[in-house]
Amino acid sequence: MGKLVGAALIVGAFSAGGFMTARDLRRRKQILASLQSALAMLATEIAFRATRLPEALAQVSETAGSPVKALFAEAGRRLREAEGQAASEIWLLAVEEWLHTTPLKGSDGEELARLALGLGAAPREDQLHRIEEVKNRLTCLESEAWETENRMGKVWSYGGVLFGAAVVLAIW
Repeated sequence: MGKLVGAALIVGAFSAGGFMTARDLRRRKQILASLQSALAMLATEIAFRATRLPEALAQVSETAGSPVKALFAEAGRRLREAEGQAASEIWLLAVEEWLHTTPLKGSDGEELARLALGLGAAPREDQLHRIEEVKNRLTCLESEAWETENRMGKVWSYGGVLFGAAVVLAIW
């Protein structure tokens, strides 16, 4: 009886690991799409409504989906409370802290960090150009995430179960 329970625990643990990795692959592409929408909203706030950056970030956080909402809300909050700190530094700190709570890769974070160049300090047209550039790069990363999820999603899902079964057979 103990062996069966142990075998079930081993298969369950490997299966859970595989399913969690497959879920992270799906979430990455969803987050990248959500980031693009949020950046489009930010560009709209800056271009047409001429909203100040802290308020623009707060506006975007109210309409963005989770977990992107948290990034913009934190950056907006920090910017409102900042005393002498540049908007680019605040954005970088917010991205760095937020990135660890998501399944995004380091390359995704690097693209978001590019947004910090001139954020809040450059002329409006330059900021809009930078936002569009980052949005286009995120589009490329999203298509890469789609390919990765299509290719590896089922491998991780079924692979976890099969690897767990193989471990059980090896130690049985």
